[in-house]
Amino acid sequence: MIADANHVRKTGNLPESLGEEVILPHLRSAGRRLKRWVGAETYAEAEVIAEGLGTPRDFTTEAAAGLAQNLADAEAYLALSAGLASWNTVMESAGGSAAGIVVEGNVGESSTFRYMRADEIAKLQELFMRKAEDAAADYLSEDIGGGSPGPGISYALDDDGREIDANYPE
Repeated sequence: MIADANHVRKTGNLPESLGEEVILPHLRSAGRRLKRWVGAETYAEAEVIAEGLGTPRDFTTEAAAGLAQNLADAEAYLALSAGLASWNTVMESAGGSAAGIVVEGNVGESSTFRYMRADEIAKLQELFMRKAEDAAADYLSEDIGGGSPGPGISYALDDDGREIDANYPE
């Protein structure tokens, strides 16, 4: 992985009480998706750079740092998009009290929290997905947009070059 649980927490402004063991399954999944997006070689190079093990190929220091940082951000955003629905549960705050995922307001020195609604989760997941795509845009090995369901997957095309999907021929 290029990112770590701490980077995911900081990127998503998540509480420290959301432990690494809860973030890692989503981060591993995000890493697999990002590797498909950018290709195994580019992903491996970013891992080497992020781990401080050197600079592969003929990267300048600035280009290497940019690759590692952008792909770490993309991986964190993908993990946030994937994990958000499962993290929308009661979390224990540092003081031991129950807390939701969204700060609703402050009362004295403590914050009040609430769960996110399903529509809020869906909007935030889409936002995180777009941010991941933007962060990885310069390194994409395949087109991940354009109506196709994902990298390496596409619908059949008709004689005019339009994708044949559930809405065809509209």
